[in-house]
Amino acid sequence: VQKVVKIARLGRTSFRTVKNNRDYLKNKQTSNWMYLSRLAAEKEYQFMTVLHNNGFSVPTPYDHSRHCILMEWIDGTLMKHYRDTSTYKKLYSDLMSFIVKLANHGLIHCDFNEFNIIIKNEGSPNFIVIDFPQCVSIEHPDAKAYFDRDVQGIRDFFEKKFKYTPQHDPTMFDTEGYGEGYKYAYPNFKRDVVRCASLDVEVMASGYAKKKTGSKEDKDLEKADDDEEEEEEEEEEYDDEDAFEEEESDSENEKIIAALSLGDKPLKMDKLGNYILDE
Repeated sequence: VQKVVKIARLGRTSFRTVKNNRDYLKNKQTSNWMYLSRLAAEKEYQFMTVLHNNGFSVPTPYDHSRHCILMEWIDGTLMKHYRDTSTYKKLYSDLMSFIVKLANHGLIHCDFNEFNIIIKNEGSPNFIVIDFPQCVSIEHPDAKAYFDRDVQGIRDFFEKKFKYTPQHDPTMFDTEGYGEGYKYAYPNFKRDVVRCASLDVEVMASGYAKKKTGSKEDKDLEKADDDEEEEEEEEEEYDDEDAFEEEESDSENEKIIAALSLGDKPLKMDKLGNYILDE
């Protein structure tokens, strides 16, 4: 199985924008980009794991350490370059159904577009969805807006690429898909989203409703997690000198990544959950 490493390395110049756009970073007072890169990687790995375990079309996640995620390499191309005029209507319907299925399980992607969807060269399902650190709960105050934006992103792509602009058709009875041949041209948050699972609670996604879907244990866990993250933040406030030293450790990161991929070197884990080489 071929694997790939994704490195979450939030650029210092774009850091403020990223922090404002991702809810789980907003309340972090630290300005350290390495710490928040690690937090983003941890969150994405958590989302990918729970989605993969529940049958969603996402890469197989294998492990993560610091700001790196080891995952399945997908043989395909970004949907941005998709040109198959014989199957685009089915792809459109499948993508819209994915948005609804994800929401029914309690989550909204929030960045569902042609840059975060890979069309596989072969095999089923025919697409894989990537990039999850910005996911939110369907209980989030802006959930409908995020849902509608994901839907509109797919509509805009297919209109631009294939001139495909399906309309609702009340003469049709099939509601198991979207587009031509179905009753609805695209999903509607209030009409189509019916919670069947609480993955948002499981991963403690931004905005999940503790009072409605979270038990006392969930609330206690969230509070403990918040306290732990605050402690880590205090421990990991780096000054410029520390940041430079972190850069010097890149070679060690590369060795750890290689060891995770090949399994040829023993690894230990420190008290913060980071892998270290056992020389």
